[in-house]
Amino acid sequence: MNTLLQQLPPELSGFVLTLVLALLIGFEREEHEPRGLGGVRTFPIIGLGGFLLVRAFPGSAMPFAAGLVVLGALVALSYSAGLRTGELGITTETAALLTFSLGGAAAHGLYWISIAAGVVAVILLQEKTRLETMAATLPENELRAAVRFLLLTGVILPAVPNRSFTAFEIN
Repeated sequence: MNTLLQQLPPELSGFVLTLVLALLIGFEREEHEPRGLGGVRTFPIIGLGGFLLVRAFPGSAMPFAAGLVVLGALVALSYSAGLRTGELGITTETAALLTFSLGGAAAHGLYWISIAAGVVAVILLQEKTRLETMAATLPENELRAAVRFLLLTGVILPAVPNRSFTAFEIN
Protein backbone atom coordinates (compact mmCIF):
# COMPACT_ATOMS: atom_id res chain seq x y z
CA MET A 1 0.00 0.00 0.00
CA ASN A 2 1.52 3.29 -1.10
CA THR A 3 1.30 6.37 1.02
CA LEU A 4 0.67 9.81 -0.39
CA LEU A 5 4.31 10.77 0.16
CA GLN A 6 5.45 7.77 -1.91
CA GLN A 7 3.15 8.66 -4.81
CA LEU A 8 4.49 12.21 -5.19
CA PRO A 9 7.84 12.98 -6.83
CA PRO A 10 10.58 12.91 -4.14
CA GLU A 11 11.33 16.61 -4.50
CA LEU A 12 7.69 17.56 -4.03
CA SER A 13 7.19 15.12 -1.14
CA GLY A 14 10.09 16.55 0.82
CA PHE A 15 9.09 20.11 -0.01
CA VAL A 16 5.50 19.63 1.16
CA LEU A 17 6.56 17.73 4.27
CA THR A 18 9.07 20.43 5.21
CA LEU A 19 6.50 23.15 4.64
CA VAL A 20 3.81 21.41 6.75
CA LEU A 21 6.13 20.59 9.67
CA ALA A 22 7.69 24.06 9.66
CA LEU A 23 4.24 25.68 9.55
CA LEU A 24 3.14 23.61 12.56
CA ILE A 25 6.20 24.69 14.52
CA GLY A 26 5.68 28.28 13.36
CA PHE A 27 2.01 28.28 14.39
CA GLU A 28 2.96 26.98 17.82
CA ARG A 29 5.71 29.56 18.30
CA GLU A 30 3.46 32.36 17.05
CA GLU A 31 0.84 31.37 19.62
CA HIS A 32 3.16 31.01 22.62
CA GLU A 33 6.10 33.32 21.82
CA PRO A 34 4.70 36.12 19.63
CA ARG A 35 7.73 38.39 20.16
CA GLY A 36 10.36 35.68 19.79
CA LEU A 37 12.79 34.76 17.03
CA GLY A 38 10.16 33.78 14.50
CA GLY A 39 6.65 32.65 13.87
CA VAL A 40 4.33 31.36 11.22
CA ARG A 41 6.33 32.90 8.34
CA THR A 42 9.89 32.62 9.63
CA PHE A 43 9.88 28.92 10.52
CA PRO A 44 8.72 27.75 7.07
CA ILE A 45 11.43 29.91 5.50
CA ILE A 46 14.02 28.34 7.80
CA GLY A 47 12.82 24.81 7.01
CA LEU A 48 12.68 25.43 3.27
CA GLY A 49 16.17 26.91 3.43
CA GLY A 50 17.48 23.63 4.85
CA PHE A 51 15.55 21.67 2.24
CA LEU A 52 16.82 23.76 -0.68
CA LEU A 53 20.46 23.71 0.44
CA VAL A 54 20.39 19.90 0.39
CA ARG A 55 18.44 19.56 -2.89
CA ALA A 56 20.33 22.27 -4.80
CA PHE A 57 23.76 20.85 -3.95
CA PRO A 58 23.40 17.04 -4.04
CA GLY A 59 26.38 15.11 -2.75
CA SER A 60 27.86 18.03 -0.82
CA ALA A 61 27.21 18.70 2.84
CA MET A 62 29.09 22.01 2.83
CA PRO A 63 26.20 24.28 1.72
CA PHE A 64 23.91 22.79 4.37
CA ALA A 65 26.65 23.14 7.00
CA ALA A 66 27.26 26.74 5.95
CA GLY A 67 23.54 27.45 6.19
CA LEU A 68 23.48 25.90 9.64
CA VAL A 69 26.39 28.11 10.73
CA VAL A 70 24.66 31.24 9.39
CA LEU A 71 21.40 30.27 11.10
CA GLY A 72 23.34 29.50 14.29
CA ALA A 73 24.82 33.01 14.20
CA LEU A 74 21.36 34.55 13.74
CA VAL A 75 20.02 32.41 16.57
CA ALA A 76 22.92 33.51 18.80
CA LEU A 77 22.12 37.16 18.04
CA SER A 78 18.47 36.56 18.86
CA TYR A 79 19.39 34.85 22.12
CA SER A 80 21.75 37.66 23.17
CA ALA A 81 19.03 40.21 22.38
CA GLY A 82 16.64 38.20 24.53
CA LEU A 83 19.12 38.20 27.40
CA ARG A 84 19.22 41.99 27.33
CA THR A 85 15.44 42.11 27.74
CA GLY A 86 15.42 39.49 30.49
CA GLU A 87 14.22 36.52 28.42
CA LEU A 88 16.30 33.51 29.43
CA GLY A 89 14.71 30.77 27.31
CA ILE A 90 16.38 29.18 24.31
CA THR A 91 13.51 26.96 23.19
CA THR A 92 12.49 29.01 20.15
CA GLU A 93 16.09 29.26 18.99
CA THR A 94 16.52 25.49 19.34
CA ALA A 95 13.26 24.94 17.45
CA ALA A 96 14.63 27.09 14.60
CA LEU A 97 17.75 24.92 14.33
CA LEU A 98 15.61 21.77 14.42
CA THR A 99 13.33 23.17 11.71
CA PHE A 100 16.34 23.77 9.46
CA SER A 101 17.48 20.19 10.10
CA LEU A 102 13.99 18.83 9.37
CA GLY A 103 14.19 20.44 5.94
CA GLY A 104 17.53 18.76 5.31
CA ALA A 105 16.28 15.37 6.48
CA ALA A 106 13.17 15.61 4.30
CA ALA A 107 15.35 16.54 1.31
CA HIS A 108 17.25 13.29 1.85
CA GLY A 109 13.97 11.33 1.82
CA LEU A 110 13.98 10.64 5.57
CA TYR A 111 10.26 11.32 5.80
CA TRP A 112 9.36 9.27 8.86
CA ILE A 113 12.25 10.62 10.89
CA SER A 114 11.26 14.14 9.85
CA ILE A 115 7.62 13.53 10.76
CA ALA A 116 8.48 11.94 14.10
CA ALA A 117 10.93 14.69 15.08
CA GLY A 118 8.60 17.47 13.91
CA VAL A 119 5.54 16.13 15.70
CA VAL A 120 7.48 15.45 18.91
CA ALA A 121 8.91 18.98 18.75
CA VAL A 122 5.44 20.52 18.39
CA ILE A 123 4.16 18.44 21.32
CA LEU A 124 7.13 19.44 23.50
CA LEU A 125 6.66 23.10 22.60
CA GLN A 126 2.88 22.96 23.13
CA GLU A 127 2.95 21.11 26.45
CA LYS A 128 5.51 23.25 28.27
CA THR A 129 3.37 23.89 31.34
CA ARG A 130 2.33 20.26 31.78
CA LEU A 131 5.88 19.00 31.33
CA GLU A 132 7.26 21.50 33.84
CA THR A 133 4.52 20.56 36.32
CA MET A 134 5.27 16.87 35.84
CA ALA A 135 9.00 17.45 36.34
CA ALA A 136 8.35 19.38 39.55
CA THR A 137 6.04 16.73 41.01
CA LEU A 138 7.88 13.57 39.90
CA PRO A 139 9.38 11.86 42.96
CA GLU A 140 13.12 11.24 42.75
CA ASN A 141 12.76 7.50 43.44
CA GLU A 142 10.39 7.09 40.46
CA LEU A 143 12.83 8.87 38.18
CA ARG A 144 15.66 6.68 39.46
CA ALA A 145 13.56 3.54 38.84
CA ALA A 146 12.78 4.66 35.28
CA VAL A 147 16.47 5.28 34.57
CA ARG A 148 17.38 1.83 35.91
CA PHE A 149 14.67 0.23 33.77
CA LEU A 150 15.98 2.03 30.67
CA LEU A 151 19.52 0.95 31.53
CA LEU A 152 18.43 -2.68 31.79
CA THR A 153 16.27 -2.73 28.67
CA GLY A 154 18.31 -0.41 26.46
CA VAL A 155 21.91 -1.23 27.39
CA ILE A 156 22.30 -4.46 29.34
CA LEU A 157 19.63 -6.65 27.71
CA PRO A 158 20.82 -6.03 24.12
CA ALA A 159 24.40 -6.83 25.21
CA VAL A 160 23.47 -10.23 26.69
CA PRO A 161 23.75 -13.09 24.17
CA ASN A 162 20.45 -14.54 22.98
CA ARG A 163 21.26 -18.22 23.53
CA SER A 164 20.67 -20.93 26.09
CA PHE A 165 23.06 -21.29 29.01
CA THR A 166 21.96 -24.60 30.53
CA ALA A 167 20.95 -28.08 29.53
CA PHE A 168 17.35 -27.14 30.34
CA GLU A 169 17.30 -24.44 27.62
CA ILE A 170 16.85 -21.66 30.17
CA ASN A 171 17.57 -18.40 28.52
